[in-house]
Amino acid sequence: MKYMIKRHINSSRLFLNVVDINLKGKIIEDKKAKIDLSKEYYDGTEMEEKTLLKMFEEAFSIQFIGNESVELGIKQGIIDNFSEIGKIKYTFYLRTTF
Repeated sequence: MKYMIKRHINSSRLFLNVVDINLKGKIIEDKKAKIDLSKEYYDGTEMEEKTLLKMFEEAFSIQFIGNESVELGIKQGIIDNFSEIGKIKYTFYLRTTF
């Protein structure tokens, strides 16, 4: 499985956006919320799961957007809950110890 990954560095900390590749450039919304994945903030590079998992170890924060991305986070034991916009899952992970 491939994912779209955008890396951000702030205060020497790595922040990752992990987005399902099929959501690239889309806007997901419902009556309560909206995420515009066409914005540069989310537009990253395609990456295979194996390479991505190595980045998880270094990340201070990870934003998961999309059903496959959230399931990857759950499978890795990083997250255990999520919200939905329409039928699209999303969640955030913030490392409490570094």
